[in-house]
Amino acid sequence: MKERESKVPKGIQTHEKASCAHCGSPIDDPQKIYCCSGCEIVATRLREFSLERYYELRNSKRGLPVSLGNETQKDRLWLVPIVERLKNSSSPTLIEMDVQGIHCAGCVWLIGEVFRRMHRGRIVINPVLGRCEITASRDFDVEKFVDEVERFGYRLGPPEKQLDSKRDSLILRAGIAVALAMNSMLFAVPQYFGLTEEPLRSIASSLEMGMALGAALVGGPVFFRGAIEGLRRGILHLDLPIALGLTLGLSGTLIGYLKHQEAHYADSLAAFIALMVVGRALERGMLVRNRNRILRSKGTEGLYARIRRDGVNQILKASEICKHDCLVVAPGEAAPVSGIAQMDALVSYDWIHGESRPVEIKKGELIQAGAINVGRKAFEYEALQTIEESRLSELLRQSSEGDIQSSQITSIRDFSAFWVIGILTIASIAFFWIFQNHGLEVALLRTTAILVVACPCAIGIAVPLSRELAAVELERRGVFIRRNRAFDRLNQIDTIALDKTGTLTTGKLKLSKKSEELIHRKLSRDELKALYTLVLASEHPKSAAIRKVIESSHSISAVDSTCVEEIVGDGLMALIDGKEWRLGRAKWAVLSEYWSDIPEEADVIFGCDGKLIAAFSTEEELRQDVQREITELRQRGYRVVVLSGDRRHRVQDLGMRLGFDSSDLYAELSPNQKADWLNGKRAFFVGDGVNDSLAADAAFVSASPAIERPFLPSKTDFVFWWDGIAPIRWTIDISHFLNRLTLSNIFYAVAYNAFGILAAAYGMFPPWLAAIAMPLSSILIVTRTFYRFRRHSESMNRVESRSRKGYAYAAENVRHSFVRG
Repeated sequence: MKERESKVPKGIQTHEKASCAHCGSPIDDPQKIYCCSGCEIVATRLREFSLERYYELRNSKRGLPVSLGNETQKDRLWLVPIVERLKNSSSPTLIEMDVQGIHCAGCVWLIGEVFRRMHRGRIVINPVLGRCEITASRDFDVEKFVDEVERFGYRLGPPEKQLDSKRDSLILRAGIAVALAMNSMLFAVPQYFGLTEEPLRSIASSLEMGMALGAALVGGPVFFRGAIEGLRRGILHLDLPIALGLTLGLSGTLIGYLKHQEAHYADSLAAFIALMVVGRALERGMLVRNRNRILRSKGTEGLYARIRRDGVNQILKASEICKHDCLVVAPGEAAPVSGIAQMDALVSYDWIHGESRPVEIKKGELIQAGAINVGRKAFEYEALQTIEESRLSELLRQSSEGDIQSSQITSIRDFSAFWVIGILTIASIAFFWIFQNHGLEVALLRTTAILVVACPCAIGIAVPLSRELAAVELERRGVFIRRNRAFDRLNQIDTIALDKTGTLTTGKLKLSKKSEELIHRKLSRDELKALYTLVLASEHPKSAAIRKVIESSHSISAVDSTCVEEIVGDGLMALIDGKEWRLGRAKWAVLSEYWSDIPEEADVIFGCDGKLIAAFSTEEELRQDVQREITELRQRGYRVVVLSGDRRHRVQDLGMRLGFDSSDLYAELSPNQKADWLNGKRAFFVGDGVNDSLAADAAFVSASPAIERPFLPSKTDFVFWWDGIAPIRWTIDISHFLNRLTLSNIFYAVAYNAFGILAAAYGMFPPWLAAIAMPLSSILIVTRTFYRFRRHSESMNRVESRSRKGYAYAAENVRHSFVRG
């Protein structure tokens, strides 16, 4: 451990044993410093550029793991109009950009510091909305600024996020309701202590009643709207008992005031309304905050295209594309519509249908909509359709964000139904019994007390609070909830469905162990030099895989890479020291007499003057925790399946590496087939490409990593920053715990209500006791909620620590801590 601590860069603090020195996340090997290469790269940059103050300003124990993404697939087309506007302006220009990944004061300072070191203009960062506003002169290099900020793990995009008016309205209503409740209590206290002088008592009682009515007018509509909408949909959720309790309690209090000029229980009702609105504001704020953590997608409305008309390239909305337009696709950009290639191109279809390997397109061949240019230069093609006719139009169609106004927990829906029926029955029976024995006035007073006591105050505040704490716990692990329904639905799933490319794998290729051995021990110095020269001149993923192995273990200086010629569809060729070296397809790289010596699994052949030097095989790079997490999910009883659009043999190869049964592997699926498979199943689907869009809509619960293009993350229930699939298990664990905590809180609330109702029926629950008991019961359940979440967080960390030290998961302990619903 001392050796590990000595390697931690200056200014970087580790927070616990075996945790990442940058983000604080748990890591596999206690000797490691960082949890992933992204954190290591960013931490090194912070140190090199003297930006260690970021760690001092970060206001949480953990940051977020860094995913630097795929550098070859970054779309900068949205930035072109901003650059042009800035260059054509003679005065300082206001530039707005959305930012993904801001989570603390350190992030705000870091982005601002990057700007200040580049320009003397003005920058304002809104961490709540996730947006930066820059006022800069025409000499400001905005493209360089975006590149520099994204090198620290953030993502920038066009200003599509919007302020949430409902959240702002709830905050305003909560503030007014709290003020009215406090004033209502202020006028009630003198009456509890014996104020009887007139007209002071009447004035105080009238003001108390007025404050309670004001609180009802301010906070009531929030719950009445939710209750009415729920009844229209046939759903009994938490808004119904709150609205009903408010109505009945207020009615009884108002009747008593009109009859005797005494506002019995008015202050308790005002406090109840204030607490409910505060809880609802917390809940809405949590979801809006998480949605603002990622870039927003407007579907095809947010797509731009380079259209060449009259010999001039124009940046226009994709909706303006016409058939037979000449489109230009720069490196990292996507083809918005299908068309015919006007030149050779290297594209990737993994974003569209999961094809993990780049595809070489020759002039005259079809380029499908969504193909990403992963080559080193732009290509042109002729459009065969408009954006409305494009496959992207359906895949990028934005689904509804869903109702995030109120809780939809199954246990709460059940509780609501029983509560409504039970309280109405009890109140009716009590009224008639008291009326027969004590008369109408006493019956009205005690029935009002019953209705006030029965208001689900503790649940109304504890449920939103527990959801907020659950969201915070997930945020610490880089997981963000975007839809309220997700916590409830995770308790009902029985299947985990995973996309392959980009989800189980990183989307990158690596050499097999045998191929690495060839480079380390079999090749001569001259052969290594020639091989390095070839791969250094290409951005092809297979070349990158070979280059990475050479650079990790050899100190090789390549010759001038301008001697390398790339033959599209075949490979790379170079004339070095009078010898012709080739790297690529077998039938092109070496003579036919060597073909029989090439292993079947080899897909990259290295030859010299037609002779076979080496045959390399590549495979997809698995994410760091895939094997462990899949094993754990199976042990918990979930069926884990792979839904992929990639070739069958590649899916089967991956399945063999991960121990999948062939019946759980589904290959060559279209987006519609993925959605059809998920329809009607209680499955948790995780994907990352636009080809997973329809599947995310059809899935019972969905999640996506926060990636370069925000189309899918803006549609799913969860978004996560993590170089693996551990967030699947974390969200399930938290959801199960949240459900158990909610049920136990309901039990305690029902016990309190039962005692209070009995006391109220016998006249033992005066208004002053209600004023004490209602907030006290809320405080007790809130305190219990905080305590249980703290214990659960510690338990999760202990289990995580044991599993990451290499021990097998303690099955009984895990089942005891995280019992499935």
